[in-house]
Amino acid sequence: EQYEHDDMSFWAAFLSILGLAFIDSLNPFSIAACAIVIAGPQSLARGVIFIGATFAAYFIGGLALVSGWAETLKLLAPYIRPWMAASAWSILCLVSLVGAIILWRRPKFDPHNKAKQPGLAALIGVFVFALSSTLSDLPTALPYFGAIPIMVASGADMLGLVAWLGFYSL
Repeated sequence: EQYEHDDMSFWAAFLSILGLAFIDSLNPFSIAACAIVIAGPQSLARGVIFIGATFAAYFIGGLALVSGWAETLKLLAPYIRPWMAASAWSILCLVSLVGAIILWRRPKFDPHNKAKQPGLAALIGVFVFALSSTLSDLPTALPYFGAIPIMVASGADMLGLVAWLGFYSL
């Protein structure tokens, strides 16, 4: 009973998270990356894969934040050297580049040929590109980092936090 007054109301949390998610969705990098992915034929399948991978990256990142992994990272921070962080970001950029190359190697659009479904390699390329580009952009997602404390302040249990994360990521 003592904690009832400390918990944020559901509607206050809902509106705050919805507003922050909307602001975060206006990320020009994500919009540009999605535009590149859906350009040309077969755009629906590639767009769905891109959005799904972006959702997965945000959702997994949010799980890491609300489940206490951030505390583990704080403990590890003194042992992480700048070269290690630079290497990790370089590998992430390389993975994104590989995904982009797979995506860009698709055949040229010919208006006389009937559009085919994208091949598995193209879909994997879109997934790798979307996942790695979203992960590389995640540190700049300030609204996301603002929404996490609101989710926690809502007083939700772990299942509720997972639902909040799913809602925000969607």
